[in-house]
Amino acid sequence: MVTYNKIIVGILTLLLSASIVYIYISGVKIRVDNDKTTYYVKENNRWVIAGQEYLKLFDGTTQMNRNLSSIKINTVIDDVSKTVVITKSTGYIRGPNIVDTYYFQGMLDDPTLFPIKHIVEVYNAKNKFLRYEIRDLTYDGLTYKLAGETELYFGKNMKLKLSPDYRWAWVYKTGIVKAQYDIPSDYEIYEFRFYDPTIILYLNGSSVDRFYEYDKGINITGTADTGSVCLSIDAKGYGDNYTCRSGSIQVNLSAFANQF
Repeated sequence: MVTYNKIIVGILTLLLSASIVYIYISGVKIRVDNDKTTYYVKENNRWVIAGQEYLKLFDGTTQMNRNLSSIKINTVIDDVSKTVVITKSTGYIRGPNIVDTYYFQGMLDDPTLFPIKHIVEVYNAKNKFLRYEIRDLTYDGLTYKLAGETELYFGKNMKLKLSPDYRWAWVYKTGIVKAQYDIPSDYEIYEFRFYDPTIILYLNGSSVDRFYEYDKGINITGTADTGSVCLSIDAKGYGDNYTCRSGSIQVNLSAFANQF
């Protein structure tokens, strides 16, 4: 049985063990393991996987082996600034090392900034290839090759920002993204971010700066001057320009969330 140490940092909750770190705020959670990072969102009061992230090194077409005894996960907490930094260092049999770092801010109750930043540093791997993979995505589209795109949207209201200048990248109909990068020197840095953006709502064409999180039921009331009320939702996959009945309307956002 794994024993966890629970720590509260602002609005962040952490569960720490020797080899696993959980960090979460309301509605979103991340688990960092030795071999992957798993992202969760809350649906119907249950945590469900939104995606699982992997980093791999290749020498040509051959995947390089990790030195399992070298893998270390370190969590640094600053109680003054309410920041949390989770770092995973992974050594490889022939000398390379990947340092995978996630940054969190415990003063920001905003899933769009969870994490604030995710950087990947690669040491001693000149002329090798870094492959970023994310699996178990909610996606029902076709397989296609990316042509420079760095921002992708998936079900469960998830957004992926890839590091630019990849050698190649694909989205697969099985719910997988792979992006491969050249490593031209003995120190290279890449930045990725997989997160749950909030949803912006517009009433009658005017932004009202209302931000709502995925799967949260909300009520919006609009009074119509022209006999109808139009609601626009600025989030890929949710549709837009819903024309509703006269007078006031009631919208349950979690119902729209099932339209992916």
